[in-house]
Amino acid sequence: MTKKEYLLQYKDAQREVDRLINERARWIARATKVTPTYTGMPHGDSGEDRMQDAVERLSKVEDELNDKIDKLVDLRREVDAAISTIGDTRLETVLRYRYIDCMTFEQMADKMHYCREHICRLHGLALQKMSYNVT
Repeated sequence: MTKKEYLLQYKDAQREVDRLINERARWIARATKVTPTYTGMPHGDSGEDRMQDAVERLSKVEDELNDKIDKLVDLRREVDAAISTIGDTRLETVLRYRYIDCMTFEQMADKMHYCREHICRLHGLALQKMSYNVT
């Protein structure tokens, strides 16, 4: 695994957490959606089964989300520790902006008051200087 692939793990894990948050919101909407029917005729399905199913699925998604968040927090600590091995605050900032804050090179350049090309050079230098252990 390259250093870049190692750092990108955090961004990928964050995307998965965001996906689960969106899925949870969809299941909450389904579980709380009420569509009453007002007729004199009896119906076999009162809607409780659908609601119960939505609540059960919501519970499973929330359990998975909590597991993914725990792993994300651990991975962030790992990635941050690897970035801290550089020993140059400016280079560490470039990697944190890129791989933890998910900034583009243009956003980083604007924030750090450098041109994009200089940020690209700093990024390459930071990757060279970083050391990490894959566990």
